[in-house]
Amino acid sequence: MQYTTSYSAVLGKRKAAATSSAQFLSRIAGTAFLLIYGLMFFIVYRDYVSVEWGYTGLSFSSLSGYEIILITFAITLQGWVMPPTINSPSSVVLWMMTVLIYVPTMIITIMVGERIPSDYYGNLTALSAVMLIASIFSQKTRVVESDPLPSDRFFYIFAVIFFVSTVLLFYQYGEIMSFSSVEDVYHQRFIAAELSGSSIIGYIRTHYLYVFSSTLFSAVLLKRKYWYLLPIGFLGYVVTYMIDASKIAFVIPILTFAFFAVQRFAQSKTWVLNAGMAILTPLCGLLATYSSGVKIFADLVLYRSIAIPAQTFAQYSDVFGSRGYTWWSHVRGISSVVPPPQSFASDPFWPALGQIVGADLYGMDSRLNLNANLFSGEGVAAAGSFGIVVIGLAMLVWLRAFDTVAKGWNQRFVVLITVPLGMNITNTHLSTFLLSFGGFFWLAVMYFYKPRRAE
Repeated sequence: MQYTTSYSAVLGKRKAAATSSAQFLSRIAGTAFLLIYGLMFFIVYRDYVSVEWGYTGLSFSSLSGYEIILITFAITLQGWVMPPTINSPSSVVLWMMTVLIYVPTMIITIMVGERIPSDYYGNLTALSAVMLIASIFSQKTRVVESDPLPSDRFFYIFAVIFFVSTVLLFYQYGEIMSFSSVEDVYHQRFIAAELSGSSIIGYIRTHYLYVFSSTLFSAVLLKRKYWYLLPIGFLGYVVTYMIDASKIAFVIPILTFAFFAVQRFAQSKTWVLNAGMAILTPLCGLLATYSSGVKIFADLVLYRSIAIPAQTFAQYSDVFGSRGYTWWSHVRGISSVVPPPQSFASDPFWPALGQIVGADLYGMDSRLNLNANLFSGEGVAAAGSFGIVVIGLAMLVWLRAFDTVAKGWNQRFVVLITVPLGMNITNTHLSTFLLSFGGFFWLAVMYFYKPRRAE
């Protein structure tokens, strides 16, 4: 008996040591590939993005040796503290934020900003601190992989809501729905926005894509018996694009499948996703000049998904750093307590920060709505470095809550349904994301419904 106990203890220690060693190697690989991704983005930004999209303010300038060292150190540190495994909602969101916001923001902010480099150091430091803290805390909770999937009834209810939503969307937007060309994208979005207004149909439209379509698509990936839900899920992506020409509608299923493949074939390792970005980034830049079809995809990845979220950090720093911070008076609810700054009180675009920045940088007639992620819109614009810390802590609270309520749910399912949420939060204010894009919805569903109890 004593021998058996001793053997078990030794075996347990060996397993723990092997696990620790594997995580150490995963962190090294993840950090290395994140640095390679940063280098690839720098090269592609210099040779393609700044050339193709330089007229939008995405200019290129050389960085000093001191700046290169600081950027390299910041990316290395973030790469090391990132969750080595994608096994929870927070790990998905933080990976998205790292590759789509953090790394490119660190690289190009000084290049595209209109101020002297030192004016951005405080904001960049605050961003780095928030991402480091969030990444460390996200590893305190994980979802158990063996938990059961939701019951058939769960997906049937989602399918019913999906069909009802489809009917309502056709009723509201049927007259304008079309497959818009690249040149007509913004025109289609303006028309859709005018029809949506502030009515509940806008909430239905966003949940239709980011929650219901994506959930049904994820069910097919995880269980073949739900094959009949595949055309339903794809219908949601097509309908969404026909309404507002949102190209992200076609990115979401591709990205969801990529996460599914990493879960199934690479044990959900973060370094595999980092390596994928390190390969995809230069590939898009290289092939964009050879094919118009590839160019559309390349611009969607390099320009829309990576460069723009990073650019808004500098743009919002320039505009609100000079005109005054909002102190969150642009946020619904807070606006009834905190009045807008004097410089914005008579602004015709208030409280639409994206339109204010667009008009300020590109002219009043530009009609550009430069929407931004939470670090720019509810961070920099609200209170500079302090605002970044505040909104970063608010994000951390939501991530911890999401991880907590996800206990009892299947790990793979939770990761897949978080992918569209993570994609959206890289270009949306946190308050808007929580109310309109599924942030609060999934907290409520996962808290009140548990697959194990339902079975």
